[in-house]
Amino acid sequence: MSEFVLDDFDATDTAVMEIIPPGGADAIGTITFAGPGHPKTITQSDRVTLQNQKEAADQAQARVNGRKWKADVPDAEQIRTRNATFVVERIVAWSGIKQRGDDGTVTEVPFSDALARTIFLDRRKEWLLHAALEFLTAERSFTSRSATS
Repeated sequence: MSEFVLDDFDATDTAVMEIIPPGGADAIGTITFAGPGHPKTITQSDRVTLQNQKEAADQAQARVNGRKWKADVPDAEQIRTRNATFVVERIVAWSGIKQRGDDGTVTEVPFSDALARTIFLDRRKEWLLHAALEFLTAERSFTSRSATS
């Protein structure tokens, strides 16, 4: 029988997603994402929880005052922005992200929230947003492999 330690249940603090473009066979870069216990994810979770609590409180207040409450229905652009924000808030680092300068030279660019947001909101790179969302919501992404004995 294998020895099992409680820490074996922990999700990893970070996980690396390989960037493989549509039709590509090889990774062209990586994005490191914060896992469930990482401070970036905790901050994001707290923000979402507070938003949900505020909405629930607004609903309850409307009921108490006998008013109708109408939920905000986001449009497509608001949903894309919310999804991009969800992804960007979880990025710890990236590598292999390059940009062509005005003179034609290609250089690697460091991670920044602003650049990441621009990339993930670019409709020509929508495949990358979908890949990142899929990676972040897949349970296996932050599950460490159990040791073999």
